[in-house]
Amino acid sequence: EKIISDMQSWLDSEIEDIKNDARTHFGVELTQKQIIEIKKEQIKQLNNWLLKSGDNEEASFYQQLNLDAYTRLMSTRDGEACCGGDICEFAGFSPSDLEKNGKYTSKDMKARLEWAENSYKVDDNGKTVLDANGHTIPAKMMTDAQVQKYKEIVESVTGKPWDSDDWDVSMEQWDIICQKVNGTYGDETRLEGKTRADIPENRQALLRFLEQKGWLYEQFK
Repeated sequence: EKIISDMQSWLDSEIEDIKNDARTHFGVELTQKQIIEIKKEQIKQLNNWLLKSGDNEEASFYQQLNLDAYTRLMSTRDGEACCGGDICEFAGFSPSDLEKNGKYTSKDMKARLEWAENSYKVDDNGKTVLDANGHTIPAKMMTDAQVQKYKEIVESVTGKPWDSDDWDVSMEQWDIICQKVNGTYGDETRLEGKTRADIPENRQALLRFLEQKGWLYEQFK
């Protein structure tokens, strides 16, 4: 019951966030028809999640990231945080350059990763902590393994070594990078030919949730 309650709260919250985003950034109110389409996409995503076995998959990379690091890696707007993460300062690039220039350069991408990887120590109230000399105290927001994983994701999309400088990231490539970080890459075909027997053991709670809500796709019944 708690799983169902938590999941329903999360789904409702996501829709409210999308409605607020549309209102704040585009000055529009979503219609009931549009909200129904969003709910259909949520149900599709939940059925996709039935086939994702957990933390050892690339699909769950985003779940391993510090919230601030995730926000810095993924934001495309200047000075604006998503998901409550920290995006208060930039380091050598502008997240909005994708829309302005139609691409991120390799320099932009490297600056973005450095910005996501490193921050400063803060107290429980979010205030920067200083050392005895009044200097900020460096704090890592990503592990070495996470940094390497992000580089590998970018390399898999650009086809170029991260350490070289002869590559850019187009809007289309950026979309694929985001899908790979979020674990949604390949979702369009993930369900093809799959049945209930393909659902891993650690997805049984989600299976029961979808069954109780009447949202389970026919192929899994």
